[in-house]
Amino acid sequence: MSNLTEEVKERKDLDKFMKFFALKVSQIIVQSRSGEKVITKCKPDSSGNDW
Repeated sequence: MSNLTEEVKERKDLDKFMKFFALKVSQIIVQSRSGEKVITKCKPDSSGNDW
């Protein structure tokens, strides 16, 4: 049963990462096409609920 719980947690973590990754990729593409440098806030600590 512990294995199943770990798999569910890993799946949720992967989903969080993929959402974050997709958001950042889209921001990079839009910013690169605009021709202007845009500074966004960044949280280097990706622990907890923040991803």
